[in-house]
Amino acid sequence: MDSQALDAVPTFRPDVILIDMVMPDLSGTDVLAALRRAGVTVPVILISAYDVSATEGFFRVLRKPFNLRTLAEVVAAAVDNGRTSNA
Repeated sequence: MDSQALDAVPTFRPDVILIDMVMPDLSGTDVLAALRRAGVTVPVILISAYDVSATEGFFRVLRKPFNLRTLAEVVAAAVDNGRTSNA
């Protein structure tokens, strides 16, 4: 996720954000920290092929490979959680 994507989040206002732990410019934890500093409270799901120890602040961590049903269930739960938190 680059800075343009981070800058677009407050305007775009997604219901949930999925990010990978390993990305070219920032790690998933870096992105989460930047989002929270910017006041973005949307649930964030971390996706990783590796064991991740720093998971605080993420709605959930999905370990690759995962099936689409699991992804759909986790995204739905995150969206529901976000709606409840912002109500």
